[in-house]
Amino acid sequence: LMLAWFGRELEQHFGRRIFLWLYAGIYLTPSLVFTLVGLAWPTRLIGEPGALALFVAFATQFPGMPFFFSLLAKWAALILVGIVALMAVAARSWTELILLGTTCGYAHGFIRYQQGELSLPSYRLWKRAPAIRLLPDEPSVRAARRSGTPRPASSMTELDALLDKIGRSGIGSLTDAERARLEAARRDLMRRGDRPD
Repeated sequence: LMLAWFGRELEQHFGRRIFLWLYAGIYLTPSLVFTLVGLAWPTRLIGEPGALALFVAFATQFPGMPFFFSLLAKWAALILVGIVALMAVAARSWTELILLGTTCGYAHGFIRYQQGELSLPSYRLWKRAPAIRLLPDEPSVRAARRSGTPRPASSMTELDALLDKIGRSGIGSLTDAERARLEAARRDLMRRGDRPD
């Protein structure tokens, strides 16, 4: 009944794809949590966990909607979650308490994320190496290195900045003026490499 009432409203508001992410998460998140808990404390769970979580998601999205006897949806959700939590504590059913916290917490967090009030942390596990093409070590280039010809610091700093930009965003990110400066620096480096010792 809750799926038919509140699930339909959420699907119409968010669209089918986002609603399916919400619904799948409500059912998959407890499985992952109980798998981790089961490594230390074997548990068994029978039942349907997602009906109250869908109502919590509905109350998170539409907190001011009047519900039971003009009671707002957010207060109705808090009261229902509190009653179910107290029943689980009284029965010492810790699996039910974990299930309640997992499903309702996921539903609330998912809706807050969709509203833009919650953001996921971003981690960069690895850095992408810049795509740099190495020139062959030609005799003229080796000679220029041995000669120790000083290069102007400002032009080299500018060239380094351009190469960093290419490494981050690709060569297509350069403006026409930056391409012209890069080409001029390339010609200058090639001229220096062709000088005799």
